[in-house]
Amino acid sequence: MCDDGLVNEQFLYLETARLHPLRRDALLRTVTAYSLSSKGLFSAITSQLEQQQVDFERVSDLARDLYARSSGIGAESVKCACAELIQASERKDKD
Repeated sequence: MCDDGLVNEQFLYLETARLHPLRRDALLRTVTAYSLSSKGLFSAITSQLEQQQVDFERVSDLARDLYARSSGIGAESVKCACAELIQASERKDKD
């Protein structure tokens, strides 16, 4: 997955944590928190983009939040998509 650009070294580090019994719970909490927060952020971004009058500043803020969270867990492809969305928001480009 790393070679395909889906994840980065941060994800690989977290993946190795699952091998250590004391770190499994922390890993589960980290992945669960990321999944829940990103689901909420994806929903909020989608909702904003479905509006007739898009609040591009809000979309950019949400994308930056998701970018930061994705960086922390190693979700490289999500991080890259967020970077593109931030740039599109700055251009006020809905497409």
